[in-house]
Amino acid sequence: MSRFADFLMQLFRPSKYYFRKLRTELQFLEQRLDERLALIGNDGAVFSQASMREAGFSHGRIAVVAPLPPAQTGIAYATLNSFAPWSKGVDFFGVFSTAAELNLAQYHRALAGTSHRVFHVDFLPEAIARLNYDAVIFAFGNSAHNVRVVSWLLRMRELAERPAVIAYVHDPVVLNVLRKTSVAMGHSFDELFRRSYDRGALASFRKSATASLVAQGVTGLRALRRESGVDAIVVNSLAAKALLLADDPHLDEDQVGVLFHPVFATSPAPRRAKNAAESLRVGCFGVLSSDKQPGLVLAAVRLLKERGVDARLVIAGYEINGFVAANDLEALDFVDLYQNPGDNELVELMGSVDVAVQLRGHNTGETSGAVSMLIGVGTPTIVSRIGAFEEFADAVAFVPPGCPPKTLADAIVAARADAAGFKERMSAFAAQRTPWRFCSELARFIGPLTAAQDVVPKVAVGRGERRT
Repeated sequence: MSRFADFLMQLFRPSKYYFRKLRTELQFLEQRLDERLALIGNDGAVFSQASMREAGFSHGRIAVVAPLPPAQTGIAYATLNSFAPWSKGVDFFGVFSTAAELNLAQYHRALAGTSHRVFHVDFLPEAIARLNYDAVIFAFGNSAHNVRVVSWLLRMRELAERPAVIAYVHDPVVLNVLRKTSVAMGHSFDELFRRSYDRGALASFRKSATASLVAQGVTGLRALRRESGVDAIVVNSLAAKALLLADDPHLDEDQVGVLFHPVFATSPAPRRAKNAAESLRVGCFGVLSSDKQPGLVLAAVRLLKERGVDARLVIAGYEINGFVAANDLEALDFVDLYQNPGDNELVELMGSVDVAVQLRGHNTGETSGAVSMLIGVGTPTIVSRIGAFEEFADAVAFVPPGCPPKTLADAIVAARADAAGFKERMSAFAAQRTPWRFCSELARFIGPLTAAQDVVPKVAVGRGERRT
């Protein structure tokens, strides 16, 4: 009997393992099925043969691959609003889990009255094969939600024919997304990095020593450029371009175009009603990380309260739970927390504060989308005097990187006192950084690239038909 029991146990143990493995695989297949169902869509949101033929010979049309709404990310919001003025038409490609998500993006208010369309990213190779795009632009940053976009960028080298491929990089230090994309494509986490960097940098990468790599001038974009064979790179700041050129000795200066993060016209809802005892409302917005020094902002607000100022701190953004738990913020009665706010709520919150504080500890070349939104709202904003932030010039106020809480607290008081001056300077800054100007300068930059492409239009064909 004991032998039979042992036999059953041997059968049972692996079966539990295989059951768990099967369950994991089924969950993955369920997710992929949801994505495939999203391709079907309705109300014109499907990428049909007819819609491909309709735009097959549209000169000047581009494809843009990026995280898209309803994803709650800064890049999703910025992508649709930045490219909306492109007059010759844009086909946006994103990742959607349901047909409802696809339709929400398809009918986003930023696309109203345009010839732009939104499709699932899985149709990208077919679209490139059939449509005469001037260029395919991949817009991405360093967060995990950009993995699918970067994965498709790396697949562009596999295409026999393609238009100009451009990487529009919001965060030039892409070490995090490089690591996650390598795994998502079936490699070891360090495979893509290893192919492009030396052993010293590889050792730091394997230890996740991001600060050390940035100090060495390593961004990770060298690996993405070499693996994908992109024709050009677009960044939002001179600081970002300098980082990329220092990182990649084979990258030609003319291959990197410097544009800017557009400032979008916003109409925030009326300011939230203040408590009777409240006299100063400070805000901190966006993805929280230790490099953005939220602890310093909290310390400055505490100091203001010690001075007798009735101050509140508003923290609104993404991935804030870790900082909230580590600092027991929920127990503080002067802190208001907003996890993953929608676009409208985020703009409303930005308009509800007297002063916003957006800091950086290191120069990563990133031009903050949150700061651009705050400029559009007209909220006095304090930033660290470092890297791309310096390019905001007099539209913002500066503090030294890593300054003491007293310096920041004094700057907050001074910024509130100069609210009218901020509004005037921010308005002048925004007038030079509109989405229309962004599209105009982008067209000027990619013009020589598209002129070098084969100008013979691709013929849209159905199944069983021959190409000519």
